[in-house]
Amino acid sequence: MTVKTVFDRDGLLKRVDGDEALVSELIGLFLDDVPPRIETIRTALAAKDGKTVWLQAHTVGSAAGQMSAGRIHNAARALEAAGLKGDWRGMRTSFNRLVKAFDRFRALMGEGSPDAPPVERA
Repeated sequence: MTVKTVFDRDGLLKRVDGDEALVSELIGLFLDDVPPRIETIRTALAAKDGKTVWLQAHTVGSAAGQMSAGRIHNAARALEAAGLKGDWRGMRTSFNRLVKAFDRFRALMGEGSPDAPPVERA
């Protein structure tokens, strides 16, 4: 696994015309936004609420794509596709991939400290 598969900073910088301050702001917003969405997905999986799983996976995947966070994007898209099929086993597997990908992203951004609350897996 390369850093670029987790986060393509150069790709994001190009997308925002080289504005480093904006990149930092976007990273912060992404780090704040994704954990509650992951927890919503976890709760929806437990409740067998496929619509919520699909919607939240779609939202995370779209945001990750804009952030050039490739592994998160791919895991969220796989979760979204499993949700469309009603494939609960696939949803759980993809959810765990999403959590792992987000944990890697958070660690890369310096947020993976022992004080950072873990994101629970399904």
